[in-house]
Amino acid sequence: MSPLPAAADIVAAPIPWIGDAPTDANAPEARVLFARRITRRNFAGFPFWVSCAPEACARLAEKARAHAATQGLGGGISLAALAAGDLGAIGALRERMRLPERPAAFPGKRDFKMLFAGSDPAEHVLFGEAEHWIRVRVLKTLPTTEEALAEEDEGTEFARSEEWGWLASDPVFAGPGPQFEAGLHLPALAAAGGRIAQAQRAM
Repeated sequence: MSPLPAAADIVAAPIPWIGDAPTDANAPEARVLFARRITRRNFAGFPFWVSCAPEACARLAEKARAHAATQGLGGGISLAALAAGDLGAIGALRERMRLPERPAAFPGKRDFKMLFAGSDPAEHVLFGEAEHWIRVRVLKTLPTTEEALAEEDEGTEFARSEEWGWLASDPVFAGPGPQFEAGLHLPALAAAGGRIAQAQRAM
């Protein structure tokens, strides 16, 4: 397992979705702070995380480490150890959107939760949240149509059905489609069309 980073190291790490501020507030890129592409996968041959026994969790963790190594994502950081050793690091990870604000709580599985992160701060993987493997890619602008629709070829590592696509514990996330989130710059949105109130109501 890779050494645990100190909170100061995590705080000092670059925030992947912060770029140079555009000079033209009316430019489309000025209205989007970042976009996140999230894909949820479950390793084939294992039960979903919510019903996974501790022994299966341990085997899954080893499989996740091996798969992360093939993806250049390092040895993984144990979130339980990080929380016990440096409380500030968990908050810093949440501020940088590398951890969910409301993590899933499954009794007996806390010690298996890991974060895999490579050299690119715009990409990381959560292991042990609701689904086995949650991959997050952060972009500085909205993805193109090709990026949005392209299905990642995950090979045979993950559970897939010919009828339903990728299998998830939450059926909302089953199938080929990833999830997208975007942060909007409301002042730029207002400058573009004076529709700040409409945007507020929509959110």
